[in-house]
Amino acid sequence: MQDSQVAIQCTNSNCQANNPFENKVCQQCGTPIVKRYLRVLGQGMEIYEIGDLLDDRYLVIYKKTVLDVYPGLPPKITEDLPDSIITYLKLSAFKPHIPQVYGLCQTKGQQEVWLLEYGTVPIDPESKPEYLELLPKISDVWQAQSPLRQLNWLAQMARLWQPLTDKDVAATLLQGDRLRFNGAILQLLELELDKENPSLADLGKFWASWIVDCDASIKDFCVELCRQLESKQIDDIGMLLAILNAAMRECGRSYYYQYRIFTCTDSGPMRSSNEDACYPEPGLLLQPKDTENPVAIVCDGVGGHDGGEIASRLTIEYLTEQLKNPSLNEEIGDSEVITAKLSEFVCGANDIISNRNDSEKRHQRQRMGTTLVMTFARAHEMYLTHVGDSRIYWITKNSCHQLTVDDDLASREVRLGYALYRDATQYPSAGALVQALGMSSSDSLYPNVQRLILDEDSVFLLCSDGLSDFDRVEQYWDIQIQTILNYNANIPKVGRELVKIANDRNGHDNVTVALVYCQVQRSSDDNNLLDWSKIEAIVARFLPSQPRVSQIPTVNAAKDSGIVYPESRILLPSMMKTQPMSSASPTKNSDRQNKGVLFLLLLLLACVVGAIAYFNLFSNRDRDKPPPFPNPELQPPNSFPPSPTPSSTPDPSSRMDNDI
Repeated sequence: MQDSQVAIQCTNSNCQANNPFENKVCQQCGTPIVKRYLRVLGQGMEIYEIGDLLDDRYLVIYKKTVLDVYPGLPPKITEDLPDSIITYLKLSAFKPHIPQVYGLCQTKGQQEVWLLEYGTVPIDPESKPEYLELLPKISDVWQAQSPLRQLNWLAQMARLWQPLTDKDVAATLLQGDRLRFNGAILQLLELELDKENPSLADLGKFWASWIVDCDASIKDFCVELCRQLESKQIDDIGMLLAILNAAMRECGRSYYYQYRIFTCTDSGPMRSSNEDACYPEPGLLLQPKDTENPVAIVCDGVGGHDGGEIASRLTIEYLTEQLKNPSLNEEIGDSEVITAKLSEFVCGANDIISNRNDSEKRHQRQRMGTTLVMTFARAHEMYLTHVGDSRIYWITKNSCHQLTVDDDLASREVRLGYALYRDATQYPSAGALVQALGMSSSDSLYPNVQRLILDEDSVFLLCSDGLSDFDRVEQYWDIQIQTILNYNANIPKVGRELVKIANDRNGHDNVTVALVYCQVQRSSDDNNLLDWSKIEAIVARFLPSQPRVSQIPTVNAAKDSGIVYPESRILLPSMMKTQPMSSASPTKNSDRQNKGVLFLLLLLLACVVGAIAYFNLFSNRDRDKPPPFPNPELQPPNSFPPSPTPSSTPDPSSRMDNDI
């Protein structure tokens, strides 16, 4: 089939006109054409030729690569999700590393196959995939990368090791064909079930097979790293991350960063007041000094105009004051200390609002609160913090990645393995928030904090859902935001145009955007070799009594002794604390029932042991405290009745201010 014969349907539900493949925008309504390239997971594609349609909907581009020609319609789904697909859902908080399950379709041979999506993929000038399998292999791109990016890719693999191990799919990280890269981001082509129990020694052996092409400045370091992994001198994931973090910090010294920040906000055509707030001051293009840590914040107040605007303003006032803390610039701080401080600051803002709610006797819907998205830049690192459903997107010269996962019921259903996201968004109250600042004490709040390594020019978009609803960012990022990178477009003009798009195309809510433009330059005379002993000494500073890296205790030992070194406590998305919006509903799968039975048995055993201890006069001994990070998979699910009206995004009216 020739491209001229391919028709792609407009995603505008009021239009749905068919458009030629080469069109950038709909020829009838002007909505940008969305091209969703997907990968088929499963067998049965051998009988298809390029240009055929799979299930009368998906155009075959190459073997298992297809294009959805009806991107505005919901894909097929089923309530009976196989275990292999549930694994993808339970790892969905790790996007964009983990592909997201798109939907289900049927081959000519009546075989059911699933479709995976990867966000934006590299495309050529004709909007076709640059790589036939959507993303390049390590062997295609590794050798040409900078030492900082090579270390960053290793660190991303290391950070995924534990969550993939927990789901019995860590073998994926030992398969070169499954490891793909999209710019600076590691993306897995698909997951592979563990046949044995892979170890860090296996990871070291795998790395050793292809790091021979490392940049010369880090080659000796990587060889020693693999040697210590294979010999089990490094047998703890926290220690591995500590070493890689220290190495990236040393490499990052040869990079220079310049930022420009612009924010703007508008009440929108249907609201009389604006509950959003932002920092820096809206309407001004700010260029932070070299000695300043660039900060951008967007808050979307909830709780009505008499409260939401107060909550968002209080949050920004408190956070901007706390971020002046000089300890954030201390070199020894490293990523975990910064992460902990940012989380602490957000909890402090939460308690200020919550205490005010309590003092003013505000209850349920009367309580004021706010969502939060914040970027905090420090040397080669960008820290992202969010609570609620405002979002952060990362735009590079050829990609756009949504980096935050909404704290709403739809996303929680996906994380628990109960539904595909596009299905979950059709449920009533799917957009209701499961956490926001100010709704309760910080004991029940977990800010989501993550870190990126910056080695190329990029733009971060922070926005309230007044813009992100109905996939507006996905539609307009390349037409609007990418022009800053490719054509040096006027940043304030782009920001104001995004607000206009939100008002014209959505128009149901306040809208606030912040654009953080980061320009990166690498020193031309950077040829310093990364010295293993120096990295060893940096890590050992956290444990001065045990100077050698190989002697540093494991994560559990460090926790037991009260010692903390970089990344010894890995803050993973699976630790995010969410609050159920209703009482427990009937279980949906057997593993939850098994956990319940196990819990009752353990409880009964604890009671017996406690009684024996009491009668042996040991009842006054200290009891273990409950774990600080309850697993959200043990939270009771929220049952949703089916929705009669499909919707591509959560209903904006179903947010927390209407559901608490």
